[in-house]
Amino acid sequence: MRRVASRGYYPAVCRSMRARRCNGRHFREGREAAMNRADLVTRISKDAEITKREAEKALNALVDSVQEALSKGDSVTLVGFGTFSVMSRAARKGRNPQTGREIFIPASKTPKFRAGKGLREAVR
Repeated sequence: MRRVASRGYYPAVCRSMRARRCNGRHFREGREAAMNRADLVTRISKDAEITKREAEKALNALVDSVQEALSKGDSVTLVGFGTFSVMSRAARKGRNPQTGREIFIPASKTPKFRAGKGLREAVR
């Protein structure tokens, strides 16, 4: 066990309410760590009974296809999962929080995801 100033002793297993790194990943009480890309590739390979290399290829193909479609301004709909689309933001005036000076924020486009009915119901 190691001592951290003003936080007391931390057990080897993450059980406190504070976020911390445990086994290389962030944990909070009652919540699991987010699934990263490597975890997703492993999950796809197990569920589809394919190799990790093939699963990674499939995931990369999906991500590249969605990025390409969005960069052209198209939307991608996966029925039951959701829709990826491009949202346009108009130019506007804002304020610099440090100086309070008014600044101009140019128009921009940003990716947007809207969850489908199946995904929303699965999360509930």
